Parts: sequence; C-alpha cells; structure tokens
Amino acid sequence: CNYLGQAYDNRNDFVNARKCYQKAIKLEPKWPGGYISLANSFLFEDPKDFKQAEKYANQLVGIAPYNASFILLGDTYRAQNNLSKAEEMYSKAVMQDGQLPEAYYKRGHVFSLEGQYEKARTDYEKASMLDVIPTGARQFIANTYLYEGNTSKALESLKNDIENIAPTLDPSQVNSFKYDLLSNCAMID
Repeated sequence: CNYLGQAYDNRNDFVNARKCYQKAIKLEPKWPGGYISLANSFLFEDPKDFKQAEKYANQLVGIAPYNASFILLGDTYRAQNNLSKAEEMYSKAVMQDGQLPEAYYKRGHVFSLEGQYEKARTDYEKASMLDVIPTGARQFIANTYLYEGNTSKALESLKNDIENIAPTLDPSQVNSFKYDLLSNCAMID
C-alpha cells in the first residue's frame, strides 16, 4: 500500500496517496513507514494539515521512539511555530544519537528563529563537525550574524571558514565548498 501511495504522491494525487498510507497503517500498525509517509504528506503536500502531521508523527514516536521520529515530530511543531516543543523534540533526538548532524541543524534553526544566536551557532558548529561536508553549517553560522545585523562578522566568518576548514576537507570537496561560501560572500557584499 505504501508503494502505491508513493506512486499517487508522484502524480500529485495526495488524496489517494493518503488513503493508501492509511491502509498501510491499518494492515501493519507497528510498521513505521505508513506513519512517516502520512506525517510528511500532511506536512509538505496540499492540502497541508499540520495537526494531522503532528498526530501521525506522535503515533510514530509511540511505536518507534528513535532519532528520526523525534526529528519528524519536531518538524511538525516547527511548522506550527511551536518552537519550544520543536526544540524539545530535537533535543530528544540529540540525546538519543549525538553523532547525527540533522538534529543539531534543526535545533539550531529553532534557536535562530528565537533570536538565540549563540546557541544556534553552537549547534551549527556541532553539526559542522559531524557532517561529511560542512557547507550548510558554515552558511547557517554566517546567517546568524546577518540576522543580528552584523554583515562584516558574517563575511569574516565565511572567509575564515574558507581559509581554515577548506584545507581539512577531502580534495574532491574543496572546490565546491569554496565556491558555495564565496557565493554567499558575494551575495552579502
């Protein structure tokens, strides 16, 4: 049923996709896939329904209380602008597995939205150390300075990253990393 739902999803037929995902849950209530599909469908596809997304993400956490489940539930709260609950879920994900960068990124986004830029930078730094290619983390750090209205600090941050982080990367990643950060510099300047 889930595969059929994905086929409907690919055709932008979200009503029938959701029916298939619901059937998948009825057939196998302990299988996480149907809950993930429904939560994501209500979170990202029209008509969006964040409360429905939250409902299915909560059910997912109930049967599979893992890092990814907490992240998905946090995403539903963030979509509803319930930042404290989103932060709580992303923190649970970090506590469950502190070696995956995604929860740090998402909790950093919450801190940025709340204006807690130092906390955001701390999480982005952790994500940067864990991510294979730290481009996003370095850009997010620079963005926190922009949100504070400090363009010179944002530029300085990106330039320091090019000088200090680029040499530590795999040679196949260096040019892409430099290009992306230099592009950000050009947009700021």
